[in-house]
Amino acid sequence: MSSVTPTRIVRALLRGACLLCALSGLTCAALYATLYWPYRGQFEAGRYFEAGNATVYHEQTGLLLIPALLFLALAGWLAAMDWRRQARRPGSEK
Repeated sequence: MSSVTPTRIVRALLRGACLLCALSGLTCAALYATLYWPYRGQFEAGRYFEAGNATVYHEQTGLLLIPALLFLALAGWLAAMDWRRQARRPGSEK
């Protein structure tokens, strides 16, 4: 039977939060790249109508870059915290 220590639980939570933030950031970045970036120069009054597939694209989707960058920065910070936490533990040398 393996022993689950509080250190392992914290490490698993840090890594899970890091993964969740990275996936959320990449999702926002993908939405930004598909919904805003191709049409960035064609917006009139904040909207662009593409007649080919009858879709209206809004200029506000450019704001998806903000949560993408924030989530990716948070994921990087959590990864750094996990790495520092692992480096500080005695006996963690490989």
